[in-house]
Amino acid sequence: MDNLELFDGGMSLPALSRITKEELKSQVSSYINQVLDGNYDALDVLIMSKKIQQLGEELESKVRPIAEEKSTIGRGVYSRFSTDVTEKVVGAKTDYTYCGDPEWESMQQTLSDLKLAIKQRESFLSGISDPTTIVTKDGEIVTINPAVRSGRLGLSITLK
Repeated sequence: MDNLELFDGGMSLPALSRITKEELKSQVSSYINQVLDGNYDALDVLIMSKKIQQLGEELESKVRPIAEEKSTIGRGVYSRFSTDVTEKVVGAKTDYTYCGDPEWESMQQTLSDLKLAIKQRESFLSGISDPTTIVTKDGEIVTINPAVRSGRLGLSITLK
């Protein structure tokens, strides 16, 4: 069980460059079967996958700006290592504050006011632990039930 290795030949960049999407899926299935057969501990594989995820996220976030700055793909497609890389606009946003539209600004203010009112009401409702009778602004008597909180117990993995 100590010999938990990702891919044949380890997890080096050259080894990863040869892996296709289908081979990745196959590797995942293989690990799942190994876990289900008792050959690998599920928690160990989960921890290793979290480390791989962290490595990938950090490496991508650091190298992406460098690659984007040095890239000269243009409108073409760069195909390598069973991938296609194209240039496209990412994170495009439209800023409507420059329009000077009073109707839009009024709607934004209404939205902001509603969000605040909802947050305040939810804070009030969170404090209710038993059915509570209240009188509405219209004089109607209603019973408010406590909010229902749902979720499931899961695992949190913190890398040190």
